[in-house]
Amino acid sequence: KRRAGIIACTTLLTGAAVAFVVANAQAAPVRYEAENAPATCDGVIESNHAGFSGSGFCNANNAVGAASQFTVNAASGGSATLGIRYANGTTTARPADVLVNGSVAAGGVAFNGTGAWTTYVTVTLTVTVNAGNNTVRLSPTTANGLANIDFLDFELGVITPPTSTPPSSPPPANGKQMEDLNRGLISVRSGTGNFVSWRMLGTEPSSVTYRLFRGSTLVATQSHTNFLDAGAAQGSVYTVRAVINGVEQPASESALQIGSGGFFDVPLQIPGGGTTPDGVAYTYSANDASVGDLDGDGQYEIVLKWDPSNSKDNSQSGYTGNVF
Repeated sequence: KRRAGIIACTTLLTGAAVAFVVANAQAAPVRYEAENAPATCDGVIESNHAGFSGSGFCNANNAVGAASQFTVNAASGGSATLGIRYANGTTTARPADVLVNGSVAAGGVAFNGTGAWTTYVTVTLTVTVNAGNNTVRLSPTTANGLANIDFLDFELGVITPPTSTPPSSPPPANGKQMEDLNRGLISVRSGTGNFVSWRMLGTEPSSVTYRLFRGSTLVATQSHTNFLDAGAAQGSVYTVRAVINGVEQPASESALQIGSGGFFDVPLQIPGGGTTPDGVAYTYSANDASVGDLDGDGQYEIVLKWDPSNSKDNSQSGYTGNVF
């Protein structure tokens, strides 16, 4: 849900504020820099783009499987949280499989564009580890290779609901069903500035505040979920961080950019037409659409119906092309 002010053109997430705890967590995340052994990089360690932690980052080769690998140590086996900090100055996602001890723990993690090679964001994953040393390998799945990898934060434990009610029990009758969506951050060009809007997550308390960043510059600290950044350049890169009980949370994904036209183009691949058995040619056009998070990555997919030009109600006789 979004609070206090104009709500921008993204679907809302509603839900009650829910208290969450960290189970079996270490005192603090342990940071593993990509440039420090025993970490390895199938490429070069560079420091030519500012904003990195430590002394550099891994710029892996542009090839499938050209990986950045970390060795992390766990005091005990079980669930763990990984925070992977990266920069991707392109507008194209650089997907990678995340392998733990040689097995894929998360396939095709997007590593979306961050707008600039100097803009770093963190993607957070939950994995299962063994006691002792574990390898965490980021292996790109396309010829574009990896994003620039800065570091990996490792912490035993995962944010889970309180366990006073067994997980297998039915949800309480007065509970609210929620989608596990991401922040939904967008930036819409408005006059000479940018209107930035984001979701309040159902897991956040009513006392939450937000810190909005343009690149690495803090531009607002506030309790509501939208902000007009007057005078900001078009195409500025925004991230937002929630502050809960005085603790700043990890950065969101970078904002989706919507230009001065007020819309975002989604290219369509129109199916080829055909000819029915009675010799009538037909073509396709876009018809109804809806949205849903089909793959559980926290972002909505668009489900589009392709309608043939010879479509008709089934009370009528004759042939129609297939509907996709």
